[in-house]
Amino acid sequence: MFRFSHRLEHQDIRMFTIVLIAILYAVFLSFFSIRAHLGLQTQMNDLGNADQAIWAASEGDWSMPQSNNLDGQIHSRLGMHANLLFLPLSLLYHLWPDPRILLILSSMACSLGSIGLYKIASHRLGPIGWSLVPPLAFLCSPLVHTANLYDFHIITIATAFIIWAIYSFWIGNNIRAWIFLIFALLCKEDIPLITAMYGIITLMYGNRRRGIIIIVISLLYLIAVLGLLVPVMNKGEWTSNINGANDRYSWIIRTPGKILPTIARPDRLRLLLYFLLSGAIAAWKGRRWLLLLIPSIFYGLFSDMVWMTRLTGTYYWITAEAVIIIACLEASRGSLTAMKKSRPWPLIYLSTATILFSFLFSPLPHGVWASWDNYKVDDAYRSLEEIQKRIPIDGTLSVQNNLGAHLSHRPDIATIPRRSAKASHILIHLRYLGGPVSGLFVRTSPSFMYGLSLPQLLEVTQRLIQSPDWGIVEYCDGFYLFERNAEDRLDETEILDRFRSDSSNMVESYRSQSNNLSPLRPYIVSSLTWKQLFHPEFLK
Repeated sequence: MFRFSHRLEHQDIRMFTIVLIAILYAVFLSFFSIRAHLGLQTQMNDLGNADQAIWAASEGDWSMPQSNNLDGQIHSRLGMHANLLFLPLSLLYHLWPDPRILLILSSMACSLGSIGLYKIASHRLGPIGWSLVPPLAFLCSPLVHTANLYDFHIITIATAFIIWAIYSFWIGNNIRAWIFLIFALLCKEDIPLITAMYGIITLMYGNRRRGIIIIVISLLYLIAVLGLLVPVMNKGEWTSNINGANDRYSWIIRTPGKILPTIARPDRLRLLLYFLLSGAIAAWKGRRWLLLLIPSIFYGLFSDMVWMTRLTGTYYWITAEAVIIIACLEASRGSLTAMKKSRPWPLIYLSTATILFSFLFSPLPHGVWASWDNYKVDDAYRSLEEIQKRIPIDGTLSVQNNLGAHLSHRPDIATIPRRSAKASHILIHLRYLGGPVSGLFVRTSPSFMYGLSLPQLLEVTQRLIQSPDWGIVEYCDGFYLFERNAEDRLDETEILDRFRSDSSNMVESYRSQSNNLSPLRPYIVSSLTWKQLFHPEFLK
């Protein structure tokens, strides 16, 4: 009796510990996410896009129109991505209609996912200290940090639902499991591919009926979303024609002869290599769970864009991290549940690799290539709050990418140059606020943050200043607000002088911060061929 109570007490302590750590994680990651937002380092792509759609739903427009689209037209968010979960999320905007609530929600989802991993580990490994490793590895993973910090993406919430669905099925709480699984499906159109793979794993565990049902429901949902919902919302057009999927993957059908040379490139194989080194290589005994990596591996190997192959700065791989962790704990199960226990080497390897990669690749300040200065906040956001009061909410606004998420509670807003031909106002900010540039993270890259390279941004600004069709109606701390067919509020000579000063300071600031480039950049984020890999000039 004493031993049972003693064991239960330790189990309660571990549960309390992981919940406390998860809460601290949510608080700290929300803090950094909000600082990035106030530091004008979030983007219209994608925080502003999600915020605009959810705001519209909270205002009663359940089609959730989104104006910042690749084709320059306004479409329903549901015709871009099947984010049906945005509809219930819009209820939160009745409490606080601000994109920061989405950043907090993303951090909470990651922390809840870690608690789910602890519950899985406790169930599969027993009430032992090693059950703390999976959730801690998840919270320390640079893939999780990147997904959490890079604006708001529904994949963080979907991953938490998937983790809790797996746990609930394992303990036999089928009703709760199906609820979590359905909510995961409602997150995005590609989630059914992951849940279908989970159905296959369920079959491999011997539960034929449940596995078949999961596979069938996943595929039927995928067909319903892509074959019915999306074409209806897009007036017959496929989502891939609008959200860029065609550009990324249609080459497979057009030029099948290039498949092998493409997937054999080092910039495609690095994702697979990272998955192996981060834990998959140690998870042989839990290898059936690695089937859940197939969708992620496909996205990386077969994409025609380097964006889908980079390891840092993007958000796609958080689910893959959870999968690798589950595979490692399953691989350790035999060592920890046998009569004669041995060291759980898969979990030992997982924790070691996670710590190493966290220091190397995390965008948080503890990372080698990150800094507190990357989350610096000045008064620029206050100036932006004042300037946006001059922009009518019913006007068409073309805006610098890193300003859009602060202005997205309006029906028509897009990043420059999208919809600029129809714009009534254009807003530009000539300041570099990203902090030290390592080259590994998108928030220090002008082409990502501004939607234009620095030379392009300066050229566009100068043309607008000199254009007779546009007048400057507000200037403040590097902010330039242009209105179509308006009179200049300031003398053109004075504005040109300010422009020259602002542009010079901006370029110099970016150059001075670019002395921190990581030597890992060519391997981690750049387009890379085998010839370049062994060419010293490229690496230099």
